[in-house]
Formats: sequence, structure tokens, C-alpha cells
Amino acid sequence: MRRKIINTLIVGMILSLFLSNSVVATNNEENKQVRDKIIERTLNAFNAQVALSEMPRTKEEMKKIIYPYFTDEFVERYLQENTHEVNGKYIVYGTDSPTDTIPFFSFNEATKVKVEESSIIVYEFFPSSNDGPVSYSDHYELVYLQNLEGEWKVNEINPFAENPKFIEEEKNNSKEMYETVPTIDTVEKASSYSMDSELPKLEYFLQSEMYFLSFFTKVKEMINKFN
Repeated sequence: MRRKIINTLIVGMILSLFLSNSVVATNNEENKQVRDKIIERTLNAFNAQVALSEMPRTKEEMKKIIYPYFTDEFVERYLQENTHEVNGKYIVYGTDSPTDTIPFFSFNEATKVKVEESSIIVYEFFPSSNDGPVSYSDHYELVYLQNLEGEWKVNEINPFAENPKFIEEEKNNSKEMYETVPTIDTVEKASSYSMDSELPKLEYFLQSEMYFLSFFTKVKEMINKFN
């Protein structure tokens, strides 16, 4: 009976893992599509700001260029802080310490996207550097986007964050999940319950494909032990 329960648990865990991986694969593809769209939109916002340094324009011309990518409040603040008058028109000059400016992201795998309930954060880690006119320590640079009537627009930029709270939380969650990988003792304990009893919860482990190899290592150990 004990062997039968163990075998049932193993088969159930394997089936659950494959089903979970199918869902994860679908979600990963959807997440990639969202990420690519947000990265493209952030890049367009970056290029729009760069365009304002190409030639003098009226304030209205400037607004038309950057308005599609930034909130109204951000646009007003940005133009007030960064424009310089030239013969009755305005231009944004390049500087080593820009204000409210999209960071020089890589716009590749190094640039991350975090989707939250009411906002999206685009961020990237920048290692310390002592080269050039500006030196800095390890930090993250972040761009926050807000959904306004179906369009994601930049509403805040943080040019320097050493330890963003959400990144620390993700690290802690990853550590917690790693520590919950089931052991042989866990499954042996589960086998001591009746089939109608509440078994130790393993779904936390099954939800993540990052433990795929660890899972099958445990299965192999259990099979070897009970054969």
C-alpha cells in the first residue's frame, strides 16, 4: 500500500509538472509580447526626447512630439526644467545630469519589465563606473508607465535606485521558493496520510519550471529508494 501511494504521488507530480509547464510556456509567450511592446514604447519615448535636442522648436511643436509617450503633467514638468530659449524658440541641450530623461537603456535582454496592478516599471541595472565625467556606484534606473485610456505613458523616472523594494521582494520570494523544493522525507510523510487526508502542499514547487531538474532528481532518488 505504501509503495502504491508513493507511485501515485510520483505519477501525479509528473503529470502536474507537465501541465504546469504548458501553462507556463503560454504565459511566457504572452509576457514576452507585452515586454516587447513596452520596450518598444519606452524606446520611442527615448527617441522623442532626443528629437527635442535636434533643432529649436516652439513649445507646441515639442509637446506634439513627446505627448504620445508621456503624461500631461510629465510633459509640462519636463519642458519647464529642460528647455532653453533660442531666438524665440526652444531646444533641449544634452547634459551629463539630465532631469526627467529616459535612461540610456540597452533595450535588450538587460532591460527588464515588471507589470504591476496599475503601472509598469521598465528598469535596468548599471554597474559602478569611474570612467568619463560622471562616476557612480552600482544602481538601477527605472521608468514608470501609467495606463491612461488604454495607452501606456511615462509618468515618472528614477535615475538612481540602489535597492528597489520590488527587486528585493523578488529575491526573497525566489529564495523562499528554492527552499520549498520537496525532499524524500516530504513525500514519505505524505504517504503516511490516508488518501482522503490533506497532503503537504507541493503546488508551490510545481508552479515554477526553474526547479525542473531538481524535481526529477528527487523523483529518481525516490524510485531508487523504494525499488
